[in-house]
Amino acid sequence: NETTFTIPTTDFYAVQINKNNHNLDLGVNNDYIKKEGLQKLKSLKFQFLTSKDYAKKCETYYMPIVGYNYADGFMPGLAFYNSALVSKKLEYIIAPMFSFRANEIRGLAGINYKWNGNKSLVRNNLVFYGMNYSNWEKLSLDYTHFNASNSFNKIISLQNTYAASRFGATLLGQTLINKASYKVFKNDALHKISAEVNAELFTSMNPSSIASNALRYSTDLKYARKYMYKKWVGLRMFAGSQLEMGTTFDYGLSGKNDYALEYYALDRGGLSSFAGVQTNEGDAGMKQLMLGAATSVLALNFTGDIPKVPLQLFADWATTNGGNSYYDAGISIKVVEDLFAIHFPIVGSGYMNGSPSDFRDFRNNMRFTLKWKIQPIENIPRKLFL
Repeated sequence: NETTFTIPTTDFYAVQINKNNHNLDLGVNNDYIKKEGLQKLKSLKFQFLTSKDYAKKCETYYMPIVGYNYADGFMPGLAFYNSALVSKKLEYIIAPMFSFRANEIRGLAGINYKWNGNKSLVRNNLVFYGMNYSNWEKLSLDYTHFNASNSFNKIISLQNTYAASRFGATLLGQTLINKASYKVFKNDALHKISAEVNAELFTSMNPSSIASNALRYSTDLKYARKYMYKKWVGLRMFAGSQLEMGTTFDYGLSGKNDYALEYYALDRGGLSSFAGVQTNEGDAGMKQLMLGAATSVLALNFTGDIPKVPLQLFADWATTNGGNSYYDAGISIKVVEDLFAIHFPIVGSGYMNGSPSDFRDFRNNMRFTLKWKIQPIENIPRKLFL
């Protein structure tokens, strides 16, 4: 509802509504305006964790945090941010941490600017963020255009990423990744449908060679159907290929090869047992560890929740440009819904004879997924729908 009122006099300095914060309005940044002249800069207010916004204050929240990866060990730190309960047009986060293992400062920082389009259901997002850790560093500038509708929602995304990997003080490689994607999706009480096409231009700048390029293009189709309360069956098809221009950037069979450093990994350097055990569900999305390179791949993935227990059946199949086919099937424990799962392949190409020879062989093929994308400030689609 809207209310219009007339100010009876011109003898005033400023107008403010809800001065004493008696109502439940959380977003009060637009409740105060001066009659004329420059708006007075808001005074800085530090607040632990979160609070209600104040019209004349510029809130900066803070909270203790802790990070971990194998190279840096545990990293205590402090996060400073300005958006908690209420989304703001301009949001930022600064999160320094100290690595006791490396004895150096690590951490991340990001800034996010949001604006609406000509229509109320059109929103835009511009995010710039950077991270620095022992084995890798990243800078990324991402633009997202989101258009909601009664039929299918649409997302256009442009990402420009610089990613570098190193071992100690030795720089191993640098990669520039320019990615464009278009996604349509619809989620309702019974169905989840999505279709996404991607084009990625990779520029490799390894210290020992000249720059070289590869253009990858892929399609990702997903459908899920709810058959009872909080229980779904889903089917996914992924197809990807590439045009080589001096180098290749292979698709992953057992999860996505994370060239853009998108996913949280406990050990990127491959120095611990985490390296072969953690996976993600990108690219071919197979749960068992499959050795092999694929410049092009076609994959099918099936998942089905089991009633009354936090278990899920899975089955995966993939074929690559070399004519090789791979498969696996088994059961997953969903430890934390849509975040953390443990996979137990019962049959699969990763076993010598298609099935485990003994319990040790079965145990060595167990893997886990941590569905945690690295982005210090979430963009519009991830906050609302993904």
